[in-house]
Amino acid sequence: MTTTDVRDFAAPAYTEIGASIDPNNPTSSLDNSIDALLARASHLPLPLTKPPTDDPRFWIPLPEDYLLATQLINTFFTAVRAANTGLVTLLISRGFLSPDVANASGQTPLITAVRARSKPMVCALVALGATVDLYGRELRNAPLRTPLMLAAGSGNLTLVKLLIEDFHADDALIAPDGQLALRLAADAWHREVVAYLPARRGGAWRRWRVQHSVAADRVKRAGRGLARFGRFWVWELPRFLVWSVPKHVVVLPVRDGAVYCWENRGRFAGWCRRQVGELPGRVRRGAERVWEGVRGLPGLGRRFGGWVWRGEGWGVVGGVVMGAVSAVHTAVMAVVGFFGEITLRDVWNGVCAVARGVFVDLPRAVWRGLEAFGEVSYKAMKAVFGTLGEVVWWFGEVAVWVVMYVPAQMWEIMCAVGGSFAKGYHEVRVWFDPKH
Repeated sequence: MTTTDVRDFAAPAYTEIGASIDPNNPTSSLDNSIDALLARASHLPLPLTKPPTDDPRFWIPLPEDYLLATQLINTFFTAVRAANTGLVTLLISRGFLSPDVANASGQTPLITAVRARSKPMVCALVALGATVDLYGRELRNAPLRTPLMLAAGSGNLTLVKLLIEDFHADDALIAPDGQLALRLAADAWHREVVAYLPARRGGAWRRWRVQHSVAADRVKRAGRGLARFGRFWVWELPRFLVWSVPKHVVVLPVRDGAVYCWENRGRFAGWCRRQVGELPGRVRRGAERVWEGVRGLPGLGRRFGGWVWRGEGWGVVGGVVMGAVSAVHTAVMAVVGFFGEITLRDVWNGVCAVARGVFVDLPRAVWRGLEAFGEVSYKAMKAVFGTLGEVVWWFGEVAVWVVMYVPAQMWEIMCAVGGSFAKGYHEVRVWFDPKH
């Protein structure tokens, strides 16, 4: 089909758009409804070519005009998603909307039609003047894509062929983030689309730069966390212990106490005599409390044993054991799967499987085991020592977090840097084999 054929594409007939339309004469009723809408919107800058905004400095400052323009655009895109070619054709042909108008999320009509996988709607929009290679967004804040890129990335070979063969879409266009239609299809493993599209190079530097910027942000966040962590332990905590604590716990209380004692030196001798007289009683009461605690230890032991015997502890311990067994099984199966691959093409996949089993699944299972151990230890401390046990457990939790913080941040940095290098290596392979 040539470009002239596309422009001569017969527009679909109008269809009913609401219950208010007369069933005996739908075309006349539809025209009357559109005429009434046009009368309301006659002062708007028709056709609408972009979504309205609530900024009073913009081109639709009045609230009623803003709502009317928004209603028009929302109705139009609802019709595109529903493949209502009659209403879409009517709104464009009567001059309400441009065929390239975008909605508030940045979607274009063709992007919406491709996302809805509607071949008739794509044909109708192109026949009505929609730009085939216009960039738009699939979702709010999503990367810019052409309709062909979106169709290739979703694996819709029918729309890919339609856009290229009938509407002459350019598969060599490079998105701002460096993506090509071929790369989107290849990354999503749509092999039929990859086999159909021509081999294209380009955009490698942009694609790597996008990946590298994400990795750089991860490194920066981890670095800032390490800097704050180091500042706390190297400066804030020593300053607190060496300066603030002695000042507010020793120096100032001693000074204030000395002043108080001097001012009340006449009553100080009597207070000392009272303290000396009450000291034996205090020692006796403290010894009695210690003895009561020692006598209660067997009872606490029985409570802890009963908690374990009832199965509350065995379930958690069993979870730890099963997590470790699962991790070992995953690693072994990864190794077996690797050596079971006999084709050269799958060697790299085998290596990745082994690496994932050893460096991802196994640490994850170990971490789940540690979490389970933390849970059982918390219940044990609470059952044996009550509130004091909870306090001690939380101190231990904080200590573990402090010990693990630096390795966790270093791992985050290593993963980010490794991902950046891996993306660069991937782009080198794509340069030699664009359909990789």
